[in-house]
Amino acid sequence: MSARRVGPDRVGLAAQIPGSKVLPDAFLVEGVAIGVPKGRGPGALAAASASVEDAKRDGTVPRALDAAGFRDAAVAPAAR
Repeated sequence: MSARRVGPDRVGLAAQIPGSKVLPDAFLVEGVAIGVPKGRGPGALAAASASVEDAKRDGTVPRALDAAGFRDAAVAPAAR
């Protein structure tokens, strides 16, 4: 049996259903974005982008997702 469920608990659900497996795909993926109001200048966008990249690089983003119940959520790699 294959089970397909959207959300962070799909791996936990699969463990409860004998013979089930989690399908590796990107069905209903939700992205997250940060916006900077117009007129703030390129420095504001650069600062916001740097903060996000730092949070991905130092592990803050995956830890926050885990704490929110999104175990093993995929996080885009930090920009180089």
